Amino acid sequence: MIAWYNNWINQEPDKYFAYIYDNSISEPIGEVYYYLDNRINSIGIVIQDKYRGKGYSYMALLELQKVAFSMF
Repeated sequence: MIAWYNNWINQEPDKYFAYIYDNSISEPIGEVYYYLDNRINSIGIVIQDKYRGKGYSYMALLELQKVAFSMF
């Protein structure tokens, strides 16, 4: 876990990772990431099963887009 953390956290602008958090339930529900690898831009999103189909992915990807275009 420590190796993963050191590889992803505070690695901007090469990598960006963030939790998806819903303040109304005070619980993290997933995560998003962005990274550049040999001129290939990749993004990803993970949502817990019980929160899928509720629009969280859409909102999280919109926010990730803002970060990606402002940082990279």
